[in-house]
Amino acid sequence: MGVKPSDFGPEIREIVTPKFAEVVEKGKRLIGEVIHVDSFGNIITNFTAEHVESFKDYVRVRLGNKLLKLKLCKAYAEVEAQKPLAIIGSHDFLEISINMGNAAQFFGVKAGDLVTLYRSL
Repeated sequence: MGVKPSDFGPEIREIVTPKFAEVVEKGKRLIGEVIHVDSFGNIITNFTAEHVESFKDYVRVRLGNKLLKLKLCKAYAEVEAQKPLAIIGSHDFLEISINMGNAAQFFGVKAGDLVTLYRSL
């Protein structure tokens, strides 16, 4: 009974860690990028929790030509349905989401697009 590991595919000899673009700091701006859009349309950036720990309750974000002031949440339920938010996801990256919506589609964003955070509101 059971399945042999080889039935799932060849043995992995080397673990590959993905390399993401570095976040660049320019004055009061942090410049990063979208590294992934998940199946729910959440926009995963290369900003880590460490990058945003100095922000208080809100983060100002530029996505393309849109400048947003987003609530920095611990849970999606902190904002109303169809409202945007910023949240640190399970992989410790800043995500830009819409509660019960598709942020990538709404904002017209894809992997590789630039994202800028502003330290002052």
